[in-house]
Amino acid sequence: MIKLLDLLNCNFFFFLFLFFLGFFFLITALLMVLTESSVHSILYLMFLFLYLTELTILLKMEFLALIFLIVYIGAVCVLMLFHIKLIKTFVHRFDNVHSKELFLPLLQ
Repeated sequence: MIKLLDLLNCNFFFFLFLFFLGFFFLITALLMVLTESSVHSILYLMFLFLYLTELTILLKMEFLALIFLIVYIGAVCVLMLFHIKLIKTFVHRFDNVHSKELFLPLLQ
C-alpha cells in the first residue's frame, strides 16, 4: 500500500509540473503574439524555448534539450535580436526625412 502511495505522489507531482509548464507555455505564447515590441516578442520566444528545454529534460531527451539551448536560444534568438536592433538603428537615421520627399525624384 505504501509503494502505491509513493507511485501516486510521484506521478501527481510530475503531472502537476507538466500542467504548470503547459500553462506558462500558453501564457508566454500569447504574450509573444500580442506584444507590441518586437524585442519583447523575441525575449518571450526565448522563454518558450526554455520551457521546451525543460520539457525535453523531463522526457529524458537531454541531447535535444542541449540543441534547443545552443541552436535556438544561443544562435537564432540572438541573431533575431541583432537584426531588429540593426533595423531600428537604420530606420532612426531617416526619421527626419518625410515620406513625400522620398518619392520626389520619381515624379520628375
